[in-house]
Amino acid sequence: MGILSGIGVGLGIAAVACIAGPPEENAGSGLQVCAGRVYATVETPAGELELKLDVLRDPEGDNAPRPAVVFIHGGGMAESDRTSGRWAVEDLARAGYVSVAIDYRLMHQGMFPAPLHDCKAAIRHLREHAAELGIDPERVGVWGHSAGGHLAAMVAVTGPEGAFEEGVPEGAPSGAVQCAVGISGPTDIARLMSDMMGGVPLPGAMQEQMKAASPMTHADGEDPPILIIHGDADDAIAVSHARDFRAALEAAGVVHGYVELEGAGHNIVDRATLERVRAFFDEHLGTDTDEG
Repeated sequence: MGILSGIGVGLGIAAVACIAGPPEENAGSGLQVCAGRVYATVETPAGELELKLDVLRDPEGDNAPRPAVVFIHGGGMAESDRTSGRWAVEDLARAGYVSVAIDYRLMHQGMFPAPLHDCKAAIRHLREHAAELGIDPERVGVWGHSAGGHLAAMVAVTGPEGAFEEGVPEGAPSGAVQCAVGISGPTDIARLMSDMMGGVPLPGAMQEQMKAASPMTHADGEDPPILIIHGDADDAIAVSHARDFRAALEAAGVVHGYVELEGAGHNIVDRATLERVRAFFDEHLGTDTDEG
């Protein structure tokens, strides 16, 4: 579909070298980093593609299983990769989480819902290898910015069943999460596309496709807790997306949080935002192994 072209902005940083096998301490961060772990091999127009993730963990503390938080990068589904925003991924590892950053198919590699399938596949991989990675499989959260915020919300509201689970092997671990955070993400793709086309109404079939890709159309009482963070001066994704998504979650009875930052634009992932993200994860996942 190419529904999110050009709307996101990544937080690009230098790539991390691929480390195979057991985690090794990253001298620069003081963290254990298992980088470049292949979680799926998928087809693209250019042939097979290995999708990779990085797993970061603070070596301090005991070896009890920890909750995992999965970061989905932005970039409009057109650019960027899992190294985007690495400082934030590292900070959550230092806060006691197994902090994971994933790649997914970009638009030239596979149109939506391919990226959503990839995000769910990454979560299933973490659960399948939870013991090896030191993860509590019952405590997995997801978060993302811009296009990544859209995907994080979609992971949360589409759940472990339905059309977006087609092709998942029987008996595979769940791709669902216990909570999610969407930052500056679009939630009504039909309206977004119409706005990008100058307000021209979408053809019926296209409108239905866009609705299927919109988090707000999937909200129901089975969804996990969701936090929405958006700036009211965002000129890439209007704050009305966040407001309307909040209304949909309220109507469905979904536990949720909402933060609207006055005067803030699209790129709002800073220390203050990350502290809000961490507090939400602490509430719904916790880093204390006695919590559940």
